[in-house]
Amino acid sequence: MAKKSISIEEHYIRYKIIMRNPQLSPRNEDEVRVFTQKMRYAIRAKYYGTAISGLIMGILSLILIVGFFLIPMSFVAFYLGSKELRFLKLCEERYIENKEWEKERSYTE
Repeated sequence: MAKKSISIEEHYIRYKIIMRNPQLSPRNEDEVRVFTQKMRYAIRAKYYGTAISGLIMGILSLILIVGFFLIPMSFVAFYLGSKELRFLKLCEERYIENKEWEKERSYTE
């Protein structure tokens, strides 16, 4: 069974759940941007690190059949990483537009 791709709405829901964490909840727009920048660094490290290591291992083991599997995997990891970064940027802008931290703060006070 093929895995269903995650829609933008599901990404945004996941982003909102992360932002509701009391230790991470932003107080203003600048804190949202700082938090999202940290998430961006983590995504780059996760996907691009996997892609680069797969590419290097694929090139080094190209003599064996394994190299033919690792090189395409690295291109897929680059693609998925850039897609995840685009979704994160979309979620950040949408979250700031909605100014959800103000709504949530008014409920708690």
